[in-house]
Amino acid sequence: MFFILLTTMLLITSPFQVENDYRLTLGLNETIDPYIFGESSETLLSQLATIKTTSLGTTQLTLTMDDDTTSEWMITISNEQTWVTPKLGNHPLISYIRVENNGLVALDLYNPTIFEHTFTTENMRINEKKLPFETTFYLPPLEAISISFSEGEPSDVVQTTMVWDEPIVSISLLNFDEILDELQLGSISMSRYGLIRESSFHLYRNNKAIDSQTTYDPSNWMHRSLDESKRIFQLAQPTITPLEQAKRWAEFVMYGDGMLAAGRVEEAFRSLEREYLAMDPQSKELIFTQPNTIISGINESFEEDTSTFREAVGRYNYLAARVPGAEGLQNPYVTTFNFTAIILPSLGIGCLILFFLFLKKRQEVY
Repeated sequence: MFFILLTTMLLITSPFQVENDYRLTLGLNETIDPYIFGESSETLLSQLATIKTTSLGTTQLTLTMDDDTTSEWMITISNEQTWVTPKLGNHPLISYIRVENNGLVALDLYNPTIFEHTFTTENMRINEKKLPFETTFYLPPLEAISISFSEGEPSDVVQTTMVWDEPIVSISLLNFDEILDELQLGSISMSRYGLIRESSFHLYRNNKAIDSQTTYDPSNWMHRSLDESKRIFQLAQPTITPLEQAKRWAEFVMYGDGMLAAGRVEEAFRSLEREYLAMDPQSKELIFTQPNTIISGINESFEEDTSTFREAVGRYNYLAARVPGAEGLQNPYVTTFNFTAIILPSLGIGCLILFFLFLKKRQEVY
């Protein structure tokens, strides 16, 4: 059975894995995948349910296994991973590979755009050989297509069923000579949660990693056993609205790291700054255009408290003033003085008044 101890920690910026310590970063309201931690169990699921992904910050989680081995996890909820609006990619990507005995036997290509994609300028490089796509090869919008490999005389074009005469250890998707996506099987030795000891496995792309991947990053891929059924890849969807994200940031300032700044002012400010910079522009705008929005939380006296966006900005700027080189927040949405819309009409009215006074004066004279 697992024994899991949960304690609240400060935001850290460590590598994904350091020896037996692991770091996982999620977005606000994102669901935690239990398989990231290993095999699922009732105890694990019940403990993961106690981790709040509705607030910014970091939680330490210690897993102790039956053999008394432990692993330390830092679960960070960050605006960096929070998506407010749907995001699409702009080119096909490798969304999945199937590895058997350290060799590639199948892969999926996914189209992260809303348009049908034909491979007129792309090639696939298998090991060192570059192949064009078959003229009928295409990807429907927001869908994947599978390519499988078997032994035989090598194919001379990319199609859904291919043959190859040597172990496939490298796969690349190219646009002319530019690498759009690449996986070197020799570099796949680490998963999100530790060393990969099996020679056969599924490898799924993180559904937020829609940019080009030229170097294997274990945080952008999830390794699972071949005993499990293959999953369907789907792009990540927003889990929060701009207003909710703005509220979570203001709560982080008033009742999170910004509240516990005594003795660590710069560390606390940089934490708040990092989350502000990572927010969606729509959310940032609401902080200034709706300054009286109410937020609530537990204050330093462990009492329920209410505050506003305006007060959160004030505390942020107070901390910024105490950090060398730090910048506070200024409202970029203040209505500027419009010379054309205000001064010119006023001058026109003034001229009319003077003109009428001039006419009246002439009438008095005559």
